[in-house]
Amino acid sequence: MIAETGKLMRGLPLFTLPDFFLFPGAVAPLHIFEPRYRQMVADLLDTSGRLVLASVSLVDEQSRRGPAQKPLGALGEIVHHETLADGRYLIWVLGLGRVELQEVASDRLYRKTDAQLIADHEPDAEAADRLVPRLLAAIQTRAPRGQLLHGELSLGLLADILLNVLPLDARRAAAVFGERCPVARAQRALGWHEDC
Repeated sequence: MIAETGKLMRGLPLFTLPDFFLFPGAVAPLHIFEPRYRQMVADLLDTSGRLVLASVSLVDEQSRRGPAQKPLGALGEIVHHETLADGRYLIWVLGLGRVELQEVASDRLYRKTDAQLIADHEPDAEAADRLVPRLLAAIQTRAPRGQLLHGELSLGLLADILLNVLPLDARRAAAVFGERCPVARAQRALGWHEDC
């Protein structure tokens, strides 16, 4: 199990990027070069490798430590890393789930946050039965090299996988990232899939 839904995870490293949304099930490659984030990755490699990734808007209000993050982010885990000769890192982060976050004081160069994993609302069974085959077909169409999905995946996770492979602009990604109704998320993903 990733973490108990609703359980407060305290003092997780916070990595912010403009208009960036890591959907559950997605893997994001990141190039780490700033000193504060180099320190963060070095610290994470000695622990569970879990961090919170949050979108920021450079035109919104500022916090003491930089641009104010959105109230929702992604719990991520470093699943692979490469250390470069000059101290930079290449990391691959797997999205584990959506979290509500609240920035807290940090004794490190990087920011920290408390985070609470949030769950999707329970989908209507009839809607899920109708949408799952359409999502699987859309994913097979868009996924590189005909990615095969194994086991029973939830409607919400399938919607997130499709959203991850769609060419979404920041406005659409922001609009759907916080949607906790998996039926609504699936319908938006399928609509955008059919439009482009």
